[in-house]
Amino acid sequence: MRPKNYFFGLILAVIGCQSHYDGTVLEIDVDAALEVNFEDVTEEVKIIPLQSDVPINQCAEIECFGNETIIRSAGRKTMYYFVDGVLKGTLNAAGRGRGEYNQIQQFVYSPHTKILSVLSMGENKMLKYSVPQMTYLGTYEIGGTVRYLSEHNDTTLLIRKRYPGGGYGIELVSTRDGHTIKNYRDIGGYSLLFDDHVGYYRPNNRILSVVGNISTLSYVDDEGKDEIILAYNFKDKDIPEKYAEFDYENMQELMGFYNFSQGQDIYTGGTHCQKEGNTISFWYHKETVDDKNVRHYICIRNGNIEKQYKGFRVKGLTIPIIPDCIDGNGGFTTIIEAPSENIEDKEVEPSELAKKILTALKGQPDNNPILINYRIQ
Repeated sequence: MRPKNYFFGLILAVIGCQSHYDGTVLEIDVDAALEVNFEDVTEEVKIIPLQSDVPINQCAEIECFGNETIIRSAGRKTMYYFVDGVLKGTLNAAGRGRGEYNQIQQFVYSPHTKILSVLSMGENKMLKYSVPQMTYLGTYEIGGTVRYLSEHNDTTLLIRKRYPGGGYGIELVSTRDGHTIKNYRDIGGYSLLFDDHVGYYRPNNRILSVVGNISTLSYVDDEGKDEIILAYNFKDKDIPEKYAEFDYENMQELMGFYNFSQGQDIYTGGTHCQKEGNTISFWYHKETVDDKNVRHYICIRNGNIEKQYKGFRVKGLTIPIIPDCIDGNGGFTTIIEAPSENIEDKEVEPSELAKKILTALKGQPDNNPILINYRIQ
């Protein structure tokens, strides 16, 4: 890392001064990422077939909390709750009545309170259900237009939203009545729109990621005070400042960003962030839509890049294994929900791991998914 006075001034202007941050920006060279095979850089790999007496609808979003797994269906009407890979509860409360939602825009699960909170699509209404029974517990509303949300503690959510009067920001909100407890900072339209869902922000992993021309990771303590622990960019492959700050609701500016990003080799990062001691890791990817399944992993220890990987191929499979979520224990989880013949590479001799994955898929009734849990070495 090296100090950048220009970058330091820019960060201060955007997010304000942090007590211990010295203005250093880490420059990430995406071309330095090492192409690796999945088996060569992972450990503690487990294959978990999801067990259900009924077909599981197409999965769109997944979060894991140790041995608990929450999945939202692609149709945005159904939530599945698994323990050790076995279906224990299903929420399907789409409708217009009491305790019902239009569609599921976002969800938050608290493994401590066993409460699943669902944001109703097109409304600012949060509905709460007990897990695993999925009993309706109540509703509260959040001001503004919520895009992403995650759990801060038992009584508070971290949300990214459009303010009622315009502009975008990150706030702490009460789960009792939806009122704003604290406004962290304003953000640009790029950060609001292009951050992945923030399920990796949790009570035991409070890493706040804000992407932009300069991206930052901050650690948030129990009292809600945050401190920058890393600022980084992608050198000449970063999003220009004028596009990072575009107005998401201004169609001309939005299309201007899309037109620019489709023709440029630019990257964005700060997803699936984790911190263990003096080590920070996260995943990043090329911004263009066609390349969003190609993820790069980076690990930074004491401010220096220790590992930077890409590829994650398994010999005998046509798809890479990249994470869909963190697992809550320092590792990652990938969901695969395809018939084995759809991902089998018949041109090569499969590795032992590929054989196990294909066998697990073939053994699933109704083509139900499997999970792959692992740690990066």
